Amino acid sequence: MILHVYLDDETVLRLRMLAREMDRTIASLVESAAAEAALAAFRHRQDDPARRQEGH
Repeated sequence: MILHVYLDDETVLRLRMLAREMDRTIASLVESAAAEAALAAFRHRQDDPARRQEGH
């Protein structure tokens, strides 16, 4: 899925610095943050749709 999101100026400045320091792109940092947020939200839930898809 491709998702377009708005990032405020302060967040962009922070992400630019992190991307340089980590030798990554801003897009890869945002993708990782979104994946981690979704995983954390479902960590203790039994109705995780990704787990159902995997057959767990």
